Amino acid sequence: MTVFRPIQIFALVPFLFFACGGGGGGGAVNIAAEDDTTLGELDQSDLDAVCDQLDAESEHLGNRYEDEFCTVAALAMSMLGGEEMCDQVMAACGSGFGDPGEEEEDECFDATALGGCDVTVLEFETCLNEYLDVTEDMLKAVRKDNPDCGEATEALLSYEEYTAPCKEELEQRCPGLVLD
Repeated sequence: MTVFRPIQIFALVPFLFFACGGGGGGGAVNIAAEDDTTLGELDQSDLDAVCDQLDAESEHLGNRYEDEFCTVAALAMSMLGGEEMCDQVMAACGSGFGDPGEEEEDECFDATALGGCDVTVLEFETCLNEYLDVTEDMLKAVRKDNPDCGEATEALLSYEEYTAPCKEELEQRCPGLVLD
């Protein structure tokens, strides 16, 4: 099974509702293959290049919205450890998380698992770019709302609107593709 892993900051919130929207083109992810090429036809180096692009864009979002990512992580932690855990993470937000060290290198998309997948490069690019756009929109909403730990559940539920059908559609059409 292939797992979509932007950068480690997304890993802080494994059950966020980030998903894809629709329509893309001209976004941060641009796969060096013809639009009608299927994912099953791409080799591992093509997929690794996509991962590199996603990592770069995710890092850009992480730098631009560091406080918002931290807030969402804190709100999500409240689901695991209650308001006290949320408050602890929220307090650490201002001081940053320090140097994450070396990232573990692994494949975020596995060419072997995508063999036979009929999703086209254009569909995949569109979904990934919308995923990034929807993520940024959600982070802007977090910035605007500035939720606190006492309203964690309500806040997290309110951000569910930042989803769209392309994620599920692509995963159904290509079982080896997981966009989480």
